[in-house]
Amino acid sequence: MRSLGLLKNYALNLVNGKIQKYEVEKSCFEKKYGQSLEDFRRKLDAMENEENFEWEDDLNDWEFAVENLKYWKRKASELQNGSKRLGYVMVFTSSNTITERECFWILCHLNSLFLSLFHLPAC
Repeated sequence: MRSLGLLKNYALNLVNGKIQKYEVEKSCFEKKYGQSLEDFRRKLDAMENEENFEWEDDLNDWEFAVENLKYWKRKASELQNGSKRLGYVMVFTSSNTITERECFWILCHLNSLFLSLFHLPAC
């Protein structure tokens, strides 16, 4: 199971990096505008006969950051609580005697595993 722990930690590190990235983006927008996303959205909705392309672009980027932050936090929770998609690795390594070849096989397939595990929904 040690190999599974290493894979899980690797995945959690990737996910935590994404979480930090989107937390920073969200915080930057909150600092820039001095308000929450909801308040900023209401402010833009209240503007009549005015357009501010920078604000509209920032709103889209801010919403993207918040949605991705939620998404990656869910993925972190799934990993910490045990993901069904990592289950086959757990069964594969349940004997506690993983060979070098088996370890190589797992590492070779990490890319497809993580792509399927962390696939973002289409916008």
